[in-house]
Amino acid sequence: MDINFILDGITQFFHPVILITAFLGTTLGIIIGALPGATATMALTLMLPISFNLDTYTAITLLLAVYCGGIFGGSIPAILLKIPGTPASAATIFDGYPMAKKGKVSEALLFIVYSSSIGGFISGVILMIAAPLLALLALNFGPPEMLALSLFGLSIVASLAAGNMLKGLLMGTLGLFVATIGLDPQFGAPRFTFGNMNVYQGIPLIPVLIGVFSIPEAITLMLNSHVSKKVQTIKKRFLLKWIEISNVLPTIFKSGMIGSILGITPAVGPEVATFIGYNEAKRVSKHKEKFGTGIPEGIVASESANNAVTGSSLVPTLTLGIPGSAAAAVIMGGLIIQGVRPGPSLFNNDPKLISFIFVVFLLLQIVMFIVGIIVVNVSKYVIKVPSFYLGASIIVLSTVGSFAINNNLFGVFVMFFSGLIAYILGKFGFSPVPFILALILGPQIEGEMNRTLLITGGEGFLNFFSFLFTRPIAILFFILAVLTFFIPIIRERRKQKNQL
Repeated sequence: MDINFILDGITQFFHPVILITAFLGTTLGIIIGALPGATATMALTLMLPISFNLDTYTAITLLLAVYCGGIFGGSIPAILLKIPGTPASAATIFDGYPMAKKGKVSEALLFIVYSSSIGGFISGVILMIAAPLLALLALNFGPPEMLALSLFGLSIVASLAAGNMLKGLLMGTLGLFVATIGLDPQFGAPRFTFGNMNVYQGIPLIPVLIGVFSIPEAITLMLNSHVSKKVQTIKKRFLLKWIEISNVLPTIFKSGMIGSILGITPAVGPEVATFIGYNEAKRVSKHKEKFGTGIPEGIVASESANNAVTGSSLVPTLTLGIPGSAAAAVIMGGLIIQGVRPGPSLFNNDPKLISFIFVVFLLLQIVMFIVGIIVVNVSKYVIKVPSFYLGASIIVLSTVGSFAINNNLFGVFVMFFSGLIAYILGKFGFSPVPFILALILGPQIEGEMNRTLLITGGEGFLNFFSFLFTRPIAILFFILAVLTFFIPIIRERRKQKNQL
């Protein structure tokens, strides 16, 4: 990479129009991402028509700023209201919301600002330095590797179910069952649809996600007026102390690397990275029992991982012309509209533009840090709203967000139904987290399984497994999946024996 192109990219970024676009795009991305039901992809789609009338460099800046801001914005309602603004922030709830309930609202929000910016910066460095090399690695990920990676993600259910393994595994199984509803991806036959056309494409994920996490909390807030009174005063803080951030830096860097590696692989988005980053931080922690009670490591692990996907998902997009995620596909569409054709030849034909993209992505993390500090210091006062009105507002926002997905009432029905079921099951100690993870990964596992069986000729499992032994990357992920699944179960049984 020519240093002159890098310096030219930095100079261009500080052009008034591009700099203003960076700040406005990041702000809009954060605001849209913070709306329940919205996604970074939705935010990009809304901005795409605006980018048509902009020059290439300004349009790229706008789309990248909205992308980064959209992923970050989803964590704000996750912490304040226990509603993930985007699916990528689902794991942030585990420790973010409990920390807020302890009265550490400012600290929780600042941790997401720091970890999101650092995670994104790590991803940007990897995008800038190792894009061609990592793209070659991603080429080795066929259906068997994707199947193994998806099963590895699903194996985290065992860790998330720690404390009540049977209930957790039952919820994970329920999630896999719900994921089968809709048309069979191979033959097109309807499964468990009962003639309802609304579920032919499957149960919509985002309304379920909103319902499972928001409705039980809204009901609790409205029935128990004292809940939000735990936070009476909110400290004004704009920065974390060095000791606060230094204690979690190793977790931030590790989760950032995990998210960056996962983001390179097409179809593995921030929704998966956030769970894997959180689980890995919990797995190596010396105080696993504190996860879920409101500790900084849980927040930064989730946020660093999901924001690290943003840059690395552009690696296959730019170098191979293969979108690394749904959001990356929208960005790719924006590039094509501007006359830029992503692919290997782009690096040779327009190295100046590639350098600009790298520089803009890195500098946007600084912009996101500045804008994030301002936004979270305003948004944190939401928690001081009386609990009854806060619960009612959550229901209204959840209803609007669920309706906006496909502009029909079916999403609203799904949201309320899943929310009520989650509320009832929660009373009996069933956690919704394994259900959500299984629901996210279920369709991906089924699709990759079908594609792998087609490659092997579908001649039985013996042929299937013999084929897998020729794929070392797939074998590695299968081994990790087995270990990740069974180690928490063994540990749980030992703990029960020691208690007897």
